[in-house]
Amino acid sequence: MAAPFEAPGFGQERRLVTVLFADFVGFTTLAEELDPEELQSLMSGIFEDLAEEAVRYDGTIEKFIGDAIFVIFGAPVAHEDDPQRALRTAMAMQRAFADHALRLKKERGIELGLRVGIHTGMVVAGGVRTGAQYGVMGDTVNTASRLQSSAAPGEIYV
Repeated sequence: MAAPFEAPGFGQERRLVTVLFADFVGFTTLAEELDPEELQSLMSGIFEDLAEEAVRYDGTIEKFIGDAIFVIFGAPVAHEDDPQRALRTAMAMQRAFADHALRLKKERGIELGLRVGIHTGMVVAGGVRTGAQYGVMGDTVNTASRLQSSAAPGEIYV
């Protein structure tokens, strides 16, 4: 039997975390309407603003997945109020995103929305992938993603 994977510098541990998924609604239409360079520039600005809100509340950006952002609260650094930090982040992301959406609607007539899912639960955190990348795995991640998928644009499901 093979030994469990452990990335250099990242031991694995069970952790209670809060996971936030934020995803765009209307991205396909946006991608069809804009030149790729213009799309990349626009999305980079939006993701920068969303990431800034995550960092403001001590969230760890696990990754950007296409037109979504995946943020962890409680790993690698835990706070007593990680669920509240995630909710504050989601509300701040919605506010920051609203300016971008309004400008896009005015300038291009394209509607783009942001929906967010948040869930708290146990995960395995640490070196969970090939290489030395820190991350989390578990049903908590899947549940946050499903909550996000169920939310309407502008909503936050917890």
